[in-house]
Amino acid sequence: EIKTLAGDKKIIVFPPTIDYTYMKQRPQHLADEFAKKDYFVIYTTLNHKTDKVDYYHQIDKNLIVLNENLLEYLKYNFTDEDIIYYCLWPNNKRYIKTIPHNYLIYDYMDELELLDLDKDETIENHNDLLKKANIITVSATKLYNSVPNRYLDKTLLLRNAVDDKFILDIQKIHKIPNDIRVYKESYKKIVGYYGAIAPWVDFTLIENALQKLPEYAFVFIGPIFEVEKKIKYFKDNYDNIFFIREMERESLLPYLKSFDMCIIPFIKNNITDAVSPVKIYEYIIANKPVVTTNILECQDINIVDVVDTQDKFIEKLISPTDITKEISSKFILNNKWSTRVDEIVEFMNKEVK
Repeated sequence: EIKTLAGDKKIIVFPPTIDYTYMKQRPQHLADEFAKKDYFVIYTTLNHKTDKVDYYHQIDKNLIVLNENLLEYLKYNFTDEDIIYYCLWPNNKRYIKTIPHNYLIYDYMDELELLDLDKDETIENHNDLLKKANIITVSATKLYNSVPNRYLDKTLLLRNAVDDKFILDIQKIHKIPNDIRVYKESYKKIVGYYGAIAPWVDFTLIENALQKLPEYAFVFIGPIFEVEKKIKYFKDNYDNIFFIREMERESLLPYLKSFDMCIIPFIKNNITDAVSPVKIYEYIIANKPVVTTNILECQDINIVDVVDTQDKFIEKLISPTDITKEISSKFILNNKWSTRVDEIVEFMNKEVK
């Protein structure tokens, strides 16, 4: 049945990482864009968070989400020549013998220590994938610089981006969510953040801002990881910070559109310096002023305010750099997922010496 759906298209298999329906990130964006380029995409799921796929679920004509338990059956329907294997995490090396393929792309998208996996095994798998890959795609400059020189001729720096649907959808939003409407009545400005609320958030920076700017409301949207006590502390001690559960993108967009400005308040360290935040591109296309700490991947984006002290953070929250529609439109031309996948396809078609 899947063979019939694929027809004579080249197939790209994405191994299980993030559930397809959970917090759209780099893996899902890459899968979607390859499908738009007329590849047939098999995105594998473990049904870990939000996916509920018994066999397979068809997203559109060129994209299905497949239950991981059925990966082994691909070898009965496809040959090596049919499939490109886009390996996303080092532990996905275990599927190399399961998935027939004649071309391997390895996406080095996170600092290895960020992955909750056995350290020695992860490093071994990572090094082996660097060696075996036909192409290595890398999400951040810091990660690119850590790739051994002997592999650089097959390595492509491929930062995160924003998708065309997001660009269209954000322009259609006009409704203000009820809770934000209430905040706007009580506070001078709404400062927004969405994404994981985790140990890499600089809570000292946030607390200082809460104290210095009591007339500002700080809204955090997303799942909470390992910082529950911190969140309780803020809820108990400050009236101008609000935590909202994670939500689907369609529900999130009106919140983004309603923010007066957006922040990326990450602690600067080895992990965050290797992160290319998808949200910064989304903030920009929504024409929101952006204030971020000086993590490496934000430093080269000259239309956002990058700060390295608490005082500068406060200063830029009070007087941020405006991002007009003209500025955001020009920026996003070269920072769309469709452009990123074009780069991969061009790289694949180029003879690697």
